[in-house]
Amino acid sequence: MTPTTDTLSAAAGYARELNVADPADVLARRGVELQTFPDPLDLPGKLAWGIWHPSIRRIELFGCNAERSDRDVLLCLAHEIGHMDRAGRFPPGDERLADEFAERLVDRLSPARVGACARALRRMARPAPSASCVKRVSPNPICISP
Repeated sequence: MTPTTDTLSAAAGYARELNVADPADVLARRGVELQTFPDPLDLPGKLAWGIWHPSIRRIELFGCNAERSDRDVLLCLAHEIGHMDRAGRFPPGDERLADEFAERLVDRLSPARVGACARALRRMARPAPSASCVKRVSPNPICISP
């Protein structure tokens, strides 16, 4: 499956907003809560960098510490936005299309905005919950970025 014009338009729309506003504000306007954590979430067999909880309308980003590049942090956010905003644009759990959505979104941000958004996400970071906490919070299927 390839990205549709609608998907590309959605990525461009988020980029326009992120070029002038902090990520938490952009998502709050859509009724989505954003939480960030400095370290990756260590799940059995893999590290999680981001989770979209559709049932509670929350994106959680992990590993927002300074060891990851600004672009990597923003790509993770954009990937989760892709899952959140897919609305029929691509199947749930389609990681490849979420990655393409993320690349298209972040490529439309100026380098200064990539840095500003990453700094905003890092400022929000607080200690990460355990993997068991994530499972208790959201019993429904979730999208976890690899």
